[in-house]
Amino acid sequence: MKIQTPKRLQHVDGDALLKEAVDRIATAGKLSLARRNFLRGSLTLGGLSMLTGCMLDDSESINTALTRISRINDDVQGLLFDPNRLAPTYPDSMITRPFPFNAYYGEDEVREVEEESYRLEVASMVADRRKWSLPELRAMPQAD
Repeated sequence: MKIQTPKRLQHVDGDALLKEAVDRIATAGKLSLARRNFLRGSLTLGGLSMLTGCMLDDSESINTALTRISRINDDVQGLLFDPNRLAPTYPDSMITRPFPFNAYYGEDEVREVEEESYRLEVASMVADRRKWSLPELRAMPQAD
């Protein structure tokens, strides 16, 4: 079975297409700051730019459109993330005891490992497949 690749669209005015997409995103942002509308508008712009056949060049209109999109993005980020609003601070009484650690099993199910027999196996898609002992791992250079 032969896979057919789509042919490029002929006669697509990329500048007009991008201008219309930017206008639609800007209008959607003014009418509703809902996350879905913003994401839908962003995806629409991405899809429309693909329709131009990736024939975007360094023309001034493309740079203007991208600058406008960047400003819209900055405005949305400014609305979502307030640099003057700190994360909430919770009292010690709200800390879960015992503190849950990040694993798929309970704390009482943690397996004890014998240091002498432990090996970290590095395999799969790597050039140097090997097993590392704890002394070998500890001897490696440390990074902060």
